[in-house]
Amino acid sequence: MPNFDGGHYFLTALIPIRRGLMRDPINGGVISHLHALREVLASLPSQNESLTSHYKTRLEDSLPQEQLTRELATVTAPFSRDLRTHFARMVVIDDMAYNGRQHKDALLTSIFGPNPVLVEPVDHLPQSYMAMVIDFDASDGSAETLRGYLQGLWEVMGDELNAIFQHCDHFDSSNPEQSFVSLVGNCQIETTMSYNDYYWTAQGQGSDLLWAGAGGPTTQLGPALLPPGLAFLALGLLGLWCGLRGWLLVLVAIAALVACLYWLYRRILTLGFAPFPTAPRSDLPSVLKALYLQRRFIRFMVEQQGQSPEALKAGFSNFLAEHQPSNVTAPTQLPAHLS
Repeated sequence: MPNFDGGHYFLTALIPIRRGLMRDPINGGVISHLHALREVLASLPSQNESLTSHYKTRLEDSLPQEQLTRELATVTAPFSRDLRTHFARMVVIDDMAYNGRQHKDALLTSIFGPNPVLVEPVDHLPQSYMAMVIDFDASDGSAETLRGYLQGLWEVMGDELNAIFQHCDHFDSSNPEQSFVSLVGNCQIETTMSYNDYYWTAQGQGSDLLWAGAGGPTTQLGPALLPPGLAFLALGLLGLWCGLRGWLLVLVAIAALVACLYWLYRRILTLGFAPFPTAPRSDLPSVLKALYLQRRFIRFMVEQQGQSPEALKAGFSNFLAEHQPSNVTAPTQLPAHLS
């Protein structure tokens, strides 16, 4: 399933942008929907760039995680309010990129044409589009899973999404949530090359340390060859037992071989479309916890240089008690927060 792999859904959608003009809500002038959409996207905070010194101080006050998350919801990147979203990007695409003329052999072109002076056809988009690319945690690649994610996304950043999608074709402002979910689903395109950075194996020790169930198509082709092989052998023995000779036995063998090869072809396609299983601790809360522990443990190692074994043991015990490595909910790194 191209859109789903390794416990992650890779959403790609190309959403048409409205043509025409609109009234600028700021200065009352007239601007295009395309220009207004660019301004809305440019104004969205990324990471915690709008985190003020007041909130940085609040981070040091050891507030409960839920209270701190609520306070930061108004100043952080809107996609970070959903704890399933790993990456999100929205960008305006005006037209196809022109990569130059199609390469042709100069000698053959001079003899057979076409005239290199003449302009070749160039591909163009019928209108401007907004690309929406999101990687989020999912249990499967079904349409229901995508719909549930989009509905949850609207719950935490509906104001921002409404400001964005009001400039897109077929968006109904009278029923914005349902219109948003339907529009993204209808404009979705298949993600044929997903990016997943959470597959793990020990370096230099082979692939036998992959998590259980991670065997891909290559590890399953051996068992897949067994049924057609046995069927081919059984048909050959049946032909010999029935006393088939000459060309009739050859035809039976060829038919059996063709059937086995077709079965194997279908089996390879099935295995190729099967998604890899979810890697352990690859969901967003676990990734945030890992980043949090990484930074704190580096500081701990620096502080413990030159300590006695007893002091090191006591310090490590305090580190475990304070940072709780097995608890992915708290304390942990805030989404979209780099420090």
